[in-house]
This record gives sequence, structure tokens and C-alpha cells, in this order.
Amino acid sequence: MKALVHFDLQAVPPGAVIQQATLELYQVSRSNIAPMNLSVYRVLRTWWETDVTWNRAMQDVSGPLLWSRPGVAGANSDRENEPLMRSVINSYSGWRMFDVTHIVQLWVNQPASNQGLLL
Repeated sequence: MKALVHFDLQAVPPGAVIQQATLELYQVSRSNIAPMNLSVYRVLRTWWETDVTWNRAMQDVSGPLLWSRPGVAGANSDRENEPLMRSVINSYSGWRMFDVTHIVQLWVNQPASNQGLLL
């Protein structure tokens, strides 16, 4: 299972120094007892929230614009090859916190690079 998230940073002034940014996710439950590996990747391609599917990043007038590999799996084309961070989840519920200061600073410095994250 995968999820895409995007952050609107237009209110952050250009050149701002990001001192701290944290992505906090709350896990309500899980379906099995095995540990779950969660990886967070920077997305490299534009996608539209209303159009994105497992196979396509978006739909435009000329047709669907497909991911290079289904599931945003194209390393170095759809998403970065290496995850920004990883976590092993052993509990059944609780908060998951990720330091995303570095990536948010990149997005503030280079707004066009803000294509969100793949979990």
C-alpha cells in the first residue's frame, strides 16, 4: 500500500529559513502482527490529486500521463531511488513522527521541486 501527500507552501516567504518541520501521522490500527516497514520518498513528478491512480500521475487533454512504473515505483523518475527516511512499525497504534526539515527547506528554496512525498 502506498500514499501520496503534498504540502502547499505558498504562504512561506521565498528565502525563509526552515528551523524545523515535522511530518506527524497517527496510526489507528493495523491488519496483521508482522512488523511493517514504512519508507518515505521524495516524489519527482507532477501529479494531480483529483486524477492520480496506481497507473497514472494525471490526466491532461492529450490523455493519461502514466507513472514510469505503476505505483510511483520508477526510481529516479517517479520518485527518488533512496528513501528520505525509514521506520519499522511494531505497535498497533500511535503517532509516527518524521523530521522533514531538510526537504521542506529544499521546497522553499526551489518551489518547482515540491511534488510531495510517497509513503
